[in-house]
Amino acid sequence: MRRSRKPRTAGQLIIDLTPLLDVIFIMLIIVLARGTKVADDKLATVTVQTEQAEQREHEAELRMGEALTIIDTYSDIDSYFRILTVSAGYDFENRRNRTVTLRVNEGAEETFLINPSNEDDRWKDFRTSLEKSIDEAEGLPVVLALNMKSTDRMLYRDEQKIREIFEDLRVKYPGIETRIR
Repeated sequence: MRRSRKPRTAGQLIIDLTPLLDVIFIMLIIVLARGTKVADDKLATVTVQTEQAEQREHEAELRMGEALTIIDTYSDIDSYFRILTVSAGYDFENRRNRTVTLRVNEGAEETFLINPSNEDDRWKDFRTSLEKSIDEAEGLPVVLALNMKSTDRMLYRDEQKIREIFEDLRVKYPGIETRIR
């Protein structure tokens, strides 16, 4: 027999939320468990990366110590490298007069006075002097360094000319390093 259902009124309607809450809590537990697993995996990855970085840092410190020891044992660094340092500036009172200085290692300096009347000749002399110093290096590593300290007053056109000469020399003499500081 069938039971006849009578329509219920709003006051008699009962909704059982227990199954819905059970499903929500189960899903919440699953999400939290997975989130913890992902966090643990990421923590493990970061820990491994940190250990690798510390190992690389330790190796770099060892290599640096070895290099400093080697440098300290050199009695004459000039016999191992040729460092040509170039700096330029101008006379604050007369900007037409500029100087370019070439220093070989920490030794002798050569200064070139440049003004509009002798500009081309002095740049040729400067380049010739650089090439002579490179040729005298006789197979030593050569570094061309443009020293631009904040106290120097270097004109932009002089900086560009020096960079151009450096680039030409790098093409002519393979293996030359340039540094702009």
